[in-house]
This record gives sequence, structure tokens and C-alpha cells, in this order.
Amino acid sequence: GCQTVGDASMRSLKELTGLDVAWTPQGTLAFGNTVLVNETAARPLARLQPVALDPDACIPADRTLYWMYGGIAPREKYLRMQQSGLRYELTLMFPKAVGRERPKTLGHIHAARPGDTFGSPEIIEVQHGAGYFVMFNLNPRTHHSTFCRAVFAKAGDKLIVPPNMYHGAIVAGEDPLLFAD
Repeated sequence: GCQTVGDASMRSLKELTGLDVAWTPQGTLAFGNTVLVNETAARPLARLQPVALDPDACIPADRTLYWMYGGIAPREKYLRMQQSGLRYELTLMFPKAVGRERPKTLGHIHAARPGDTFGSPEIIEVQHGAGYFVMFNLNPRTHHSTFCRAVFAKAGDKLIVPPNMYHGAIVAGEDPLLFAD
């Protein structure tokens, strides 16, 4: 079935994720009592100022640009997921521009842990909307990159971010972008 949030018609999140999760009237996510979520965090505009095309456009500073829901698992599988070191996460990005720039995540890297040679890859599945997923390497001393790719993905698409790659997302359309990783 479909649910309507604002002007956007959206497929049921339960149908998309297999979890008891739904859109709220405010356009965020609500999890049912059969799902445990380890961490919920909002990324305010102020945090994006260092990487924004126009830092002065990051107002109001407390406006939420996107939500991150981490460590999600069905109640009966939660402990096993925690013990395995695997994490299931959802990121919900809103399509409202920041000045002349499309909304984007701050980005991050899954670097190698002490004693490991490689970091972890990440599998991303777009649940709703569309976005560009940017991946690049970066020499921390010179701040130069020898590899950079942007991959367009829409609802239903999956992509793999290789280990030791910085990566982030950019909303491509007028609908919210929801992706799992």
C-alpha cells in the first residue's frame, strides 16, 4: 500500500524494509514495538557549514537536514546483530536545498581497524527517492584524491561502497531520499 506524507505518495516502509516502520505526518520515521533502534540522530545544517558551497546558507543552523537511524533490528534478532558487529541503518534526507546546493550528507569513511588491512565495504539500498552517491579516496597529508565517482541510484537500486572510500549522498529529486546501509 501507499502512505501520503506532505505532497509525496510513498510506498509502505514495512513493505520496503520488512520491518515495522512507517512514515510520520512530519515525514520522519516511526518504529513499532517489534523493532529496536540503537541510535537516532539528527544532522543539523550547522554541521554542514564546513563542506557547504555557501556556508551562510546553512540557516537556520538547527534545521534538520537529515536523520540517521542506526543499529536497527527486529527485537528477536537485536542481540545477535549487536554481537555480530553488523549494523543495519536507515538515513532519511529531505529534499529542501541549502542555498543553491542540493542537500547532502556530511560523509564518512569505514577505515581499517587496528590490526586489519582493509576497512569494511558498505552495501547501500535506496528505499525511496533518488540520489547521487559519491565515493572517493583522499590522501590525508596532501588532500588529493586519485579516485572519485558519483553513482546515480533510485528506489530499488543497490550499490557497494568499497573499503577505505570516503562516501556521501546527495538528494537528486524532489522527494525525500531514504536509503539503507
